[in-house]
Amino acid sequence: MTLGPNTFQLDAPGPDEKSKGEWNPGMLSKADKEKFGIEEIPRDNFLKRAQELGVPQDTIEQLLKTDESTFYFAHNCPVIQIK
Repeated sequence: MTLGPNTFQLDAPGPDEKSKGEWNPGMLSKADKEKFGIEEIPRDNFLKRAQELGVPQDTIEQLLKTDESTFYFAHNCPVIQIK
């Protein structure tokens, strides 16, 4: 999952341990995607949308090397301050 201009890899847990490794944001309901600010981006629109969202070019290239048909962008992500 890519998060705005300050991009980093986030491995979000699934709803339970049984789905670990097989879960992805596409499994969320439409309401939950809206609640958590998750945008689905089809592969054929990914390059244009990723550039609009400020995804770094090296991340775009890395993601396009995968066989994923849909990519996910999180617009709302909790910010945790580490002291």
